[in-house]
Amino acid sequence: MNHPHRNLQTIKRPMNRFVFSFVAVAGFATSMFVTPSSLSAQDRLVQEKGATLSGIITKLDRDNVTIEVRGEPQNIPVNEINRIQFEDEPTIMGRARDLTRQGQFEQARDELKKVDAATIKNDNAKRDLAFYLAYCDGRLALQGKGDKAAAVKALVAYDKDNPNSYHYWEVSQLLGQLAGSMARYDAAQNFYKRLNESAFAEVKNQGKYQEALTLLIQNKPAEAKPLFTELQGISATNPKEVRIKQLAEVALAQCKLAEGDAQGALTSVNEWIAKGDSTDIELFGKLYNLQGACYQKLGKTSEAILAYLHTDLLFAGDAENHAEALYHLSVLLPSLNYTQQATDARARLTTTYAGSVWATKQ
Repeated sequence: MNHPHRNLQTIKRPMNRFVFSFVAVAGFATSMFVTPSSLSAQDRLVQEKGATLSGIITKLDRDNVTIEVRGEPQNIPVNEINRIQFEDEPTIMGRARDLTRQGQFEQARDELKKVDAATIKNDNAKRDLAFYLAYCDGRLALQGKGDKAAAVKALVAYDKDNPNSYHYWEVSQLLGQLAGSMARYDAAQNFYKRLNESAFAEVKNQGKYQEALTLLIQNKPAEAKPLFTELQGISATNPKEVRIKQLAEVALAQCKLAEGDAQGALTSVNEWIAKGDSTDIELFGKLYNLQGACYQKLGKTSEAILAYLHTDLLFAGDAENHAEALYHLSVLLPSLNYTQQATDARARLTTTYAGSVWATKQ
């Protein structure tokens, strides 16, 4: 005869096993959903060489960032950082940083303007939003696509509020470039001198190059030449220093021209064009503009026009070089009866690069 109590116990045992299994599975499933969110709620630092560190950023300053990874603090020099993603920041900020690194400043700014700063709780992310907005506006203003005075105002405000920012060197350089493009050369030199305070050789060398270039723009080759010569002799250990060394060598040819040796400058430029990497748009824009200037000095107008056309047609990606080439084309083309082409060059200069010094030059 079946005992009712025994039957109940028999039923309860598999039920208990079922409940235990259900709770265990449910707990595992819950952990699957909770763990990723808790892991993603961290700061992420991507280094230039590709390594990514996830943890808690405990310190940010102009030279170093400290990130605590599994309880162990790691100090990363800012010149070795590709980008930082802060905990709980809007996803759109990551996309905007990528666009900025690709030089797509207009698209990056448009993305950033979709972010409501008031909704960001992470102060580091909020400061980064302010930086990238000001930085994109500044870069666009240099291209003649924005208000330089407004860009300077935003960058100065950021600089004042964040005097020890890990973006300090970028801000200093951009402010110097904007000041120089507005012919405020003393202010430009002051910003470039700040770069000399850096612990990083590449940042110091960038400051020296920009200082020397500002002197050259003011037609002071005797003062600029020693700085370019020093940079030409550096032992370049990374791509950034190699580039500064290259630009310094090209600038030395420009010094020759300013000192009256147009043929010597032209010889140096032609050697560079023959051996250089033409995928470097900024470098080759400078080279062909300098070639054009040498031909102008030598009274070879047709050759000068051809040089500036190289910049216009092949290396227009660098705004400052392109604006310079368009200006010279607008001046030189009428001498060969290309009046309509000169008018077109002038129109493109004043519409595309309205904020450039070349657009206001007669």
